[in-house]
Amino acid sequence: MWGAGGGGRGVIVWGGGGRGAAPPDSDLDILVVEPAVNNRYQEMVRLGKVLESLMIPVDLLVVSAERFEYWRDTPNTVVNKAAKEGKSYEQVA
Repeated sequence: MWGAGGGGRGVIVWGGGGRGAAPPDSDLDILVVEPAVNNRYQEMVRLGKVLESLMIPVDLLVVSAERFEYWRDTPNTVVNKAAKEGKSYEQVA
């Protein structure tokens, strides 16, 4: 997914997949944090097409770094749950 464009991205795998407790038929919950997002819906569709080759169900959300920082400490939000429970991966190259 890193090669799918842009730099400075972070990915958080959360839910059962992030905890390592997902049953075999579970989907993968992914939150992508990008430096800036012009149209997050278009970006979710674009990245979803990249992830199709995995042949597993994926719930994909995309947010800007600014939105992530705004929502990360707000209880009962997807961003807060992902930030607290998920495994973070950052692009390093």
